[in-house]
Amino acid sequence: MTKAHFNVATLMARNATLYRNREAVVGKDERYSYEQIYFFSAQLAGYLAREEISAGERIAILSDNEVHFFTVFFAAAHLGAITVPINTRLSEEETAYILRDTEPKWLIASQNYLERAKNLYSSSGVLDLESLFKMPGSEVPDRNLSPDTPCLIIHTAAVGGRPRGAVLTHENLISTAIQLAHLLKLTPGDCHLCMLPLYHIGGLAFSLATMLSGGKTVLMSRFDPEAVPESVEKEGVTFFITFPPMLKSILEVEEKKGKTLPSLRLAGGVDSPDTKSQFHRLNPQAQFYSIYGQTECMPICGGVTGGEGGMIGPPALLTQVSIRDEENQELPPGVVGEICVRSPSVFSGYWPLSDDSSYTFRGGWHHTGDLGEVNLDGILSYRGRKPEKDLIKTGGENVYPREVEGVILSQGAIAEVCVIGVPDEKWGESVVALCVLKQGSMATEGEIIDYVASRIARYKKPRHVFFLPSLPKTSSGSIDREEAKKIGVKLCVPPQRKG
Repeated sequence: MTKAHFNVATLMARNATLYRNREAVVGKDERYSYEQIYFFSAQLAGYLAREEISAGERIAILSDNEVHFFTVFFAAAHLGAITVPINTRLSEEETAYILRDTEPKWLIASQNYLERAKNLYSSSGVLDLESLFKMPGSEVPDRNLSPDTPCLIIHTAAVGGRPRGAVLTHENLISTAIQLAHLLKLTPGDCHLCMLPLYHIGGLAFSLATMLSGGKTVLMSRFDPEAVPESVEKEGVTFFITFPPMLKSILEVEEKKGKTLPSLRLAGGVDSPDTKSQFHRLNPQAQFYSIYGQTECMPICGGVTGGEGGMIGPPALLTQVSIRDEENQELPPGVVGEICVRSPSVFSGYWPLSDDSSYTFRGGWHHTGDLGEVNLDGILSYRGRKPEKDLIKTGGENVYPREVEGVILSQGAIAEVCVIGVPDEKWGESVVALCVLKQGSMATEGEIIDYVASRIARYKKPRHVFFLPSLPKTSSGSIDREEAKKIGVKLCVPPQRKG
């Protein structure tokens, strides 16, 4: 097999031989071996080829975590088509934007989302995920795909008001799987409980790493902390990846119900020191891996050394990390600058935004928009976002303030607004809006929150809205976001009772 032939689809063909009868993916009611997953994906690829799906065409999928998500993904990969997973939590307007942006030939939807899909897209271009596997297949063409063939487009949070589609190639995804498998020391004996959604890079990447290693992935259709201990015990789960507040809620179930996670050997992601301490107390046999990455490159750094003071860990196996200043010059250890990366896992660019891609890749490095520093041992510590890429992380989802600000301003009663993230014990951060009303206009907190929730995904709506006579400004007259954040944090602190 030449380099040109090795891709995501041939990886599954390899595993169908090496791990033929081993369970690959377990869903709510299905249990599929590697051989079965490969058979179904090849059958679907044959059907799609007969429907004249060409290499480079897009196939969108609107689904929760279901076994046949992988069947569609591997079938598309076999044909050189590009899978576009869509966040099911987005509003109809946001979903419609992604469909306009990528112009998929087909939108494949699970039963829960079929009606929404037909409302948003031409009914002739919508396929029912469940009924696909009743379609007759045909011979699957060998399209001799190169490693740099695009395989996946995942839309990131909206930096400039609209989400950008990060294009990931076959090489990107295979090297991602290799690096994660190396980082977590995965083997065929591992079982991954996939609680993160497959429409995000986290859910898909860790599942691919498990499959590369010949292990088993158990899918949770939607996260339910009450069901985690039972799944761990029943399936022999050895690891899972979470974002706040998922791990904390799992640990609360452990404590309250006296449940244990005996087969677990590691959990990974990002979390507070208190939550990690509780995890180690309740699960002394397991380790916590701090893992840093983004849709554009997963993983970047990670390890069990991470956690204190923003410390993450060393660069991943095939990854170079450089801390750089605004002139793209490398900074010495201990100095904070932008985290820049070189890796075969770095995405190929934003669809189809060539200027944004060129800016991100300036100087031959992927500029993450994150700030950090490395010590003399090369260990990375995360220090936040660059001001122009201000980001709120709430419950594992990314929210860009300027997107929410644009929606609030379109409501009509607001003259100025600054959206900030304030620390939240449960969600990591909460979205808060500081607003200045237009002269003669009126609006309530509830009206602003409801308006935002009606226009974009509900997880982006402000948890609190405060009305101020003015917003703090810099010497140039722009909103001083740092001062605004200090004001917002103070406003969110409940007043102390006297006496």
